[in-house]
Amino acid sequence: MKERLCVVQFLHPGGEPRVPAAGEVAWNTQGRHTRKFLRAAGRSIDAVDGSPRQEKLGFWGEWEAQSLATPASGRGPGEPAWIHEPFFDPPAPGVWAQNTDPFVFGAAFHFTGCQQHSHVGNPTQLARLRPGSLILFGSGLGRRFVLDTVFVVGPRWIEHSRKTRGALDGEISDEYREITIDRWYAGRLPDDRVHGLYFGATFDDPFHGMFSFFPCTEVDGSTRGFARPEIRLPGVVTPTQTQKYRRTPVASPRDATESWRSVVDQVLAAGLRLGIRADMPRRVAAATPVPGAEPSGCAPGSLSPPDHSSVPSC
Repeated sequence: MKERLCVVQFLHPGGEPRVPAAGEVAWNTQGRHTRKFLRAAGRSIDAVDGSPRQEKLGFWGEWEAQSLATPASGRGPGEPAWIHEPFFDPPAPGVWAQNTDPFVFGAAFHFTGCQQHSHVGNPTQLARLRPGSLILFGSGLGRRFVLDTVFVVGPRWIEHSRKTRGALDGEISDEYREITIDRWYAGRLPDDRVHGLYFGATFDDPFHGMFSFFPCTEVDGSTRGFARPEIRLPGVVTPTQTQKYRRTPVASPRDATESWRSVVDQVLAAGLRLGIRADMPRRVAAATPVPGAEPSGCAPGSLSPPDHSSVPSC
C-alpha cells in the first residue's frame, strides 16, 4: 500500500451509552463503540491564532473506559442526555474491553488500529497516511455528518504488532497503553499484523499550520451539552454515509489545509471553541469491576475475544 496524502471522513457509531441508575458507567465490553459528552479539564482557543485558555471543557468524544454520568439539563435537538466525567480502572491483563481510538487525552492525540485493515486482513489506506493528512471523525445522523474530532496526521508515527509492540515502550503514556493498546491486543489478532500509531499535530507543533482539535465549550457550572456541529465539504464529505470511511486523495498539504480551515470556520460559526488538549483522566477504583468475560468487538452477545483479523471496523 502506497503512502498517500488524504482527507478522510471517518464514520463511527454516534449513540450514547446506557447509564445505570447509580450513574457509574462501566467499561464498554459490548460490540459497538459509543460517544459520550465528556467534561474534562483542558485547553481551548476561540480562533486559530487565539491564546490557549485552561478550563473545564465539554466535548463529544470516544471514551470506552469508565465514567460518572449526570443528567444533562435543557436538552435540545442533538444535545446529549448525559454528561460524563471520565476515569479509568483497567481490566486485568489480557482481558478484552473496548479500546478508545481516536484518543484525545494527554500531550498529543493518537489514532491506531480501527479500519486500518480490510475484512481479509490487507492494509487499508488508513494504515499508510502521509503527514498532513486530515481525518474527520464523526457520525452520520439524520443524513448529516456531525463532527467530534479533527485529527491532523503529524510527522511522527510508529509501526507495531503483537510481536513488536515493545517498540512503543517509552513512546506513549502508561495510561494510553492500558486504555487502548493493551485492550486492542487482548483481542484475536495475528501476531505479525502491523498497525500504524499516528501522533496528531498539535497547536504548539502544527503541520503546515494545521493542528488536531475537538469542538468544545467551557462548562464550569453548566449542566447542558451541545449538538455536534454539522460539517459540509462537497466532494469530500458524504452526509448520507453512516459506516466505514471515505478517503479523498489530495495533491499537497495546501489542499488539506483548505479543508481543515473550512472545518475550523464551520465549528467556530456554530459558536464552539477548538479544544487543543484534554487532560488525562484519573485512575480511580471502579465500584463496578470490568467483567472477566470478553465479548466480541463487533458482534454483541459473543463471549469470546474480538477477532480483529476479520473485522474491518470497530
